[in-house]
Amino acid sequence: MISPDIEAKTPRFACIKHIRINAICGITTAMCTMHWDMLVGADWPLRHSWLFRSTHELMSDVALLNFAFGLSLFLVLRAVFTPWISMLLGSVVAISLAIASEQKMQYLDMPVLPWDLWFVGNLGTFTDFLDLESPGLMLSIFGAAISGSFLTWRLRSYIFRTSNYVYGFATASAICIFWAVWIIMPITPKHLSGQIHNITWDLGANHANYGPFYAFLANLQFVAIPSPSAQARAEAEKVDLLKEPPLQSNANKPNVVVILSESFTTLPLAIFDRPFTCLKDAPLSQMVTPAWGGFTANVEFEVLSGYPNSIFPIGSVPYQMYLKRPLKHGLPEVFKSDGYETLAIHTFKRNFFMRPIAYEMLGFDHYRGLEDLSNPKKRGKYVDDEVIFGEILNTLRSTDRPQFIHAVTMMAHQPYKRANRYPVIDGLAEALPPALNEYRTSLTQYASMVFDHERMLCSFLDKLRAMPQRSLVLFYGDHYPTFGSLDVYKDIHRTLFPGGPSFDLYNQYSKTPLFMFDTTKGFLPLSPEIPAYNAGALLLRHAGLPVGNVWAMPHKQQNKIITQSVYVAMHQKSSTVGLANLPGAAKELEALKAHAYRALIKDN
Repeated sequence: MISPDIEAKTPRFACIKHIRINAICGITTAMCTMHWDMLVGADWPLRHSWLFRSTHELMSDVALLNFAFGLSLFLVLRAVFTPWISMLLGSVVAISLAIASEQKMQYLDMPVLPWDLWFVGNLGTFTDFLDLESPGLMLSIFGAAISGSFLTWRLRSYIFRTSNYVYGFATASAICIFWAVWIIMPITPKHLSGQIHNITWDLGANHANYGPFYAFLANLQFVAIPSPSAQARAEAEKVDLLKEPPLQSNANKPNVVVILSESFTTLPLAIFDRPFTCLKDAPLSQMVTPAWGGFTANVEFEVLSGYPNSIFPIGSVPYQMYLKRPLKHGLPEVFKSDGYETLAIHTFKRNFFMRPIAYEMLGFDHYRGLEDLSNPKKRGKYVDDEVIFGEILNTLRSTDRPQFIHAVTMMAHQPYKRANRYPVIDGLAEALPPALNEYRTSLTQYASMVFDHERMLCSFLDKLRAMPQRSLVLFYGDHYPTFGSLDVYKDIHRTLFPGGPSFDLYNQYSKTPLFMFDTTKGFLPLSPEIPAYNAGALLLRHAGLPVGNVWAMPHKQQNKIITQSVYVAMHQKSSTVGLANLPGAAKELEALKAHAYRALIKDN
């Protein structure tokens, strides 16, 4: 029988006791993070279930990932602190993050994200929110810091580890590298089922599906935007001084309407051999869009800001991540400075992609989302596009002041393969090529949406032409639809071009229709290809407004493509294809990057 004193002094038993304590503390921390939802009373149903092939596997992966996060957090803290303090700090940090994310989700449908830390220093807003006086809060913080420092010093032997710091920091470094290489940077965390992935187009879904920890960590990569060189900064300063005279007089200012048509393409024409109505003979250009299958907000951003989305980290959404201050050259702001009233309309939830803040920063006076529409009728799953055309017409009829209106439609949004999702046009199913019968539901429903939308659009243009004021309409599709797999497009291509050119997603199935319509002249001839980030300059010139700042850069005045990128959002995979910087455009692209960095991230 070994006495307790001998046991305590024996290295072997001391080591076992040390391992036991660390195991207990580490597992306790991990259990807190694995069951964060129970501890904070969260109840968020799974979003976008079509993304996942097995919800049972998904939940197992999420539990394992959150458990691993808690254990990793404990081991990182153990580099400095004792086991019990590491457990306490780890649990407090994790649950605090969970509570903060839960509260933010309740108000904004958005979890706590890395760029939220940029606003921690805004003490004035924080004190106003808590209804506190700044001097009193400062005194409280100062007193707490002094008290905490004193207690930490007196209890340092119980708080900080006393040996093996090298071992502790080596472990912490290994844990951080593991998370970076296996969890954060890959498209999906390695060695799991592959279903967990960063849903950057709906960050609220990250929280609902995976919890607050992955939602926070997976977006760390979007915080780091490299600071531009001194030369690039100098070029960016020159951009602010650029100014081009208007193409024509704007003495009689036209109303300007920009319509982003959800998933509008000419794909149904090719598949069903069914012509459009008023667009049948219209000179349709192709818009070089930064998105495929989703990320509508990124297409909006390019059109309204003039910045190519490719200057930001791959997969980022500037509306959510960077647009936190007024953008002086934003297209709505330019029109507003020339006497226009500016309005954004979107027939979906107004907070999606943080549009209220983004639209305000771009210069919109007003914004109408789904919640602002009076009992709008639906066609299929979403609001009928006739509603948004009606909103535009009613707005133009109600005022003599020139209007700049940016409208985003919703009727043709996915999903498409759900039976009875949308009423199919008579005779369309019979026109489907037999080789594509496997995709009958998706293709016939999508085509019906596009044909119905085009018919509504033509009626809208007729009514607009009948109004006394001149109006200018810029219409474009935001991206090609995703049918859940690229195999659908490969089969479509084989059917449409048997024995023809090989399948090329970027060149054949990513560029969407764009046209400009003048109520006094009809459809205007434009360049065959127009990048989304050049469309604003084109619109300003035809509206007769002065063109300056970013919009006066040479590549926009000459409609040159200086960068081509498409971010592909599809089932369990997101990647970039067709990325290419054209020769001679590097200098302008660097100037744009530096300009965006200064405008969105740092003023000087």
